Amino acid sequence: MKGLLLKDILNLKQQGKVYFFIIAIWLAIAIASRDGNFFGGLMTMFTVLVPLSAAAYDDKAKWDRYALTMPISRWDLVLSKYLLAFICSVVSAFLSEIVMVVITGDVLNSLLRSAVYIMVGMLLVSLILPFIFKFGVEKARLIMMALVLIPTVIVMVFSRMDLQFPEWKEPGKIVWLFPIAVIAMIMISVIASKRIYDHKEL
Repeated sequence: MKGLLLKDILNLKQQGKVYFFIIAIWLAIAIASRDGNFFGGLMTMFTVLVPLSAAAYDDKAKWDRYALTMPISRWDLVLSKYLLAFICSVVSAFLSEIVMVVITGDVLNSLLRSAVYIMVGMLLVSLILPFIFKFGVEKARLIMMALVLIPTVIVMVFSRMDLQFPEWKEPGKIVWLFPIAVIAMIMISVIASKRIYDHKEL
């Protein structure tokens, strides 16, 4: 597993300068506008882009066919992408935490927001990775765009409508429900990806 993660990281070194440049631009905009949430939200997308790029390199090099000739299981190949995404989500949240603390000075609130960014990032990854294993990276890119754009459009439409939603009497339950739902989604996604990969012809 360690070797698979190292392989992905070495492959992504080619795009490292591009990633650093993009992050630097996001950081400059966030500091100039004093909006740490802007930086955190975009870094959440970074969590999705990294495993997507790693999968694209694997597809281009026909890595899966070669890997299965070695003592590497399909389970390891699937799980390594989720671990890569989790590492990226933690790094992204850490950077977001630093930026938000510098901008707001509120350590606790920034920490809570960073935890949310980790969960949102992993939720998006859990939605997109099974499609990558099933259809390949190119088709999965289109699906990812749909998964991001459709909820955004729905939120924009509802925000323009003067609707009154019932208030949640115990908002504390939502705080605990969200991470449980994310963990459950990750588990379902891993199982689905494994089953898809087991039946995939390479």
